[in-house]
Amino acid sequence: MKTPPLSIKPIRFSSLLRLAAVGLPVWLAALSSLAEVRLPAIYSDHMVLQQGGAAPIWGWADPDEEITVSIAGQTKSAKTGADGKWTLKLDALRPGETLTLTVQGKNTLVIQDVLVGEIWLCSGQSNMGMTVAGANHFDEEKAASGFPKLRMFKEGDGPATSPQEQGKGTWLVSGPETVGGFSATAYFFGCEVHQKLGVPVGLINSSVGGTAIEAWTSWDAQKDKAEFKPIFERWETRKATWDPAKAEAQYEKQRTAWKVVSTKAKAEGKSAPRAPRKPVEPRLEANHPANLFN
Repeated sequence: MKTPPLSIKPIRFSSLLRLAAVGLPVWLAALSSLAEVRLPAIYSDHMVLQQGGAAPIWGWADPDEEITVSIAGQTKSAKTGADGKWTLKLDALRPGETLTLTVQGKNTLVIQDVLVGEIWLCSGQSNMGMTVAGANHFDEEKAASGFPKLRMFKEGDGPATSPQEQGKGTWLVSGPETVGGFSATAYFFGCEVHQKLGVPVGLINSSVGGTAIEAWTSWDAQKDKAEFKPIFERWETRKATWDPAKAEAQYEKQRTAWKVVSTKAKAEGKSAPRAPRKPVEPRLEANHPANLFN
């Protein structure tokens, strides 16, 4: 049974180094890199921190390393555990001037153009993923998109079979050059919040079109639910019968047929159909339970 599309609203978001055959300087540089403080991608230039509460900051460094975080006149410290992870919470921040966030351990990271305001996590399927460029009256919206205190972080990581600590993405500031790639639903929502409350707004866009709700739900939250048993059984059957060679052959057959149809459509001035998707092992698919939550 095909999962019906969902209309999901925004919700609140309160190498091993190979050292063989290298000279001493390179070896020392490699050792030095192991000690560097690292932050998740979401802690980067143009970010927005939540106002009015204890904003969390976390990252990684060497075990037992002292980390200090400074912003808006306050400085907080934490020490990494045996696993190299550290976390701390800032005192409540209020909207105001543009800030600089400094994180220091054995190295120093400086995050520029930080604002304080409202943070919202915007998640869903194609209805959340559709961009402003695909919305009505894009030219007008593009011209009116100069909201430097409205920012969006687009999560760019794919599905995962286990929970991940680090994502991918960058913060973009709303403006004519960037707004076309913003989620339309999130953007129009963010504009209203920004204009009505008069504070900066940060939108975290984590959406994938054509996906099922069980993919966005943690494994622990659904694994023992009787209602999910038929879904899990179908996935187990798919994984047990997965044949990579057969799937690849089927894909090539579909792609050959698609090329013929696309060439014909182009010659007739029509839109070409969507290309077939490359086969993916079922356990790695975006729709597998918990893979997008992870």
